[in-house]
Amino acid sequence: TFHEFLTICHNHGQMIKSGGTKLCNRSSPIDCNGCFPNISPASFLRRERFIKAMLELADHYVSPSEFLANRFIDWGMKAEKMSVIENGLDIDQRAKDRPLSKSQPRRSRFAFFGQLTMFKGADILLDAVGRVPEEIWGDDARLMIFGGNLDRQPEEYQEKVHDLIEKAGERVRFYGAYQNTEMPKLMELADWTIIPSIWWENSPVVIQEAFFHGRPMICSNIGGMAEKITDGVNGLHFRVGSAEDLADRMIEVLSDNKAWDRMREGIPSVTTYEECAEQHLAQYREVLETRRQSAKAASLQTVASTA
Repeated sequence: TFHEFLTICHNHGQMIKSGGTKLCNRSSPIDCNGCFPNISPASFLRRERFIKAMLELADHYVSPSEFLANRFIDWGMKAEKMSVIENGLDIDQRAKDRPLSKSQPRRSRFAFFGQLTMFKGADILLDAVGRVPEEIWGDDARLMIFGGNLDRQPEEYQEKVHDLIEKAGERVRFYGAYQNTEMPKLMELADWTIIPSIWWENSPVVIQEAFFHGRPMICSNIGGMAEKITDGVNGLHFRVGSAEDLADRMIEVLSDNKAWDRMREGIPSVTTYEECAEQHLAQYREVLETRRQSAKAASLQTVASTA
C-alpha cells in the first residue's frame, strides 16, 4: 500500500523542489539531480531501477487516492496492478452541530487540524484571515488552530507564524496539539475545516474526519485534497499558496448564510475501517485466484509440452 512518494522522490517524498516550495510534477534522474546536484543522474537512475525491481515483486498495489495511484502509474508502475481503496475511519462518536443564536446566526468558525510545518500551509491560512475585511469578519468569526510541532520548524518559519498570529489578534485562537480521541469534541467548536497545504497531499485523514462530522471543507486546489473535496459541492477550492484566494473563499462563505447547509448536503459517506478491511480482503482473494489460475495454466502447459 502506497501512502506517499518516498519511493519516487528523494526530497522526503514531498514531490517539492528542494530548497523551496515549488511543486514537482514528475520524477526523473535529470530532474532529481537538479534538486540534489551532489548526486549524479546515474545514481538516481540506479536508485529508480532498484526500487522498481523490488516493487515488481509485489502482485498488487493499493493506493488511498486516484491521484497517488496515477503518480505511480506515470512513474512506470503497471496500471493493471493498481487499485484504489480509501482509508477506513474508526470513529463512533459523531460531533454535534455548533449551536447558533439570534445574535450570532452565521456558520463563521474555521478550524485547522494538523502539524504546523511550512508544507501544511498554516502561514497561508493566518495571512488569509488578516485579509478578510472587518465588516465581513465581524465579531463572531474565528479561526481555531489545533496542532503542534511549530517549535521543530526552522526559526524563520516560527517567527513568521508568530508574527501572523500576533497580527491576526482576536481573530485567531491557538490551542496546541491534540489527541485523535479529542476530535469529536473539537469538531463541535467548528463549522468549516481548512486544509491550506502547499504540497500535494494524498488522502488526508482530516478530510474523512471532517466529512464524518458533517463539516464542509476549504482546501488547496491540488492533489488528493482536490480529488476528495468537490469544489462548490462539499467544500471550496482555492489556488494553492494564495492567501488572497483563500481570503476570498472565506469571504464567500461568511457572506452566504446558505453556503454551509448547501455544501453539507453534498458531503459523501465515509468509508469505515470495516468496509476498508472488506475491500482489502476482496482484493487479496482476487490476487490469490489470479495466481492460482496462472499456476494451473503453467502446470497444464508443462504437461502438454512433455506429452
